[in-house]
Amino acid sequence: SCASWSTCVAGDYVTTAGTSTSDQVCNTCGAGKYSTQGSCVTWSTCGAGKYVTADGTTTTDRECDVCASGKYTSVANQGSCTFWSACEAGEYVSTAGTASSDRGCTECASGTYTTSSNQDSCLTWSPCDAGKYVSTTGTTSTNRVCGTCASGKYTASSNQGACASWST
Repeated sequence: SCASWSTCVAGDYVTTAGTSTSDQVCNTCGAGKYSTQGSCVTWSTCGAGKYVTADGTTTTDRECDVCASGKYTSVANQGSCTFWSACEAGEYVSTAGTASSDRGCTECASGTYTTSSNQDSCLTWSPCDAGKYVSTTGTTSTNRVCGTCASGKYTASSNQGACASWST
């Protein structure tokens, strides 16, 4: 009587087909591959913007999920997503973060500022108009502060560093 060929179990594949005179030969799938029905398949790749939620085995595929908002991966098969960089006071968000790329930050230009993190743009320093003077110079993270000229003193133009005395 004839015998049935051996069955390749999950995780194995047929390396030599059975014939009328020989049994089929099974081997285990190599690294990075799995089998559920006799042939090996390469594990899925969790591309940029995704992360690995379950590693592949010889009998199961790798599982992936998309990075949550505010996180990213820029290379394949990462075990977790990374939080976007924070643009600090004095910087603005020059490039929005995505699931596959980090947020880009740029320092505010001279004469502009931000006082809190992750701002879309920098604000222009307040002007110190005639009759006022710059009491505190602005920085990339603070606004300019203006003072009012004391009695008997003046500024004729904006953004002066000091008030002049009236002529007598």
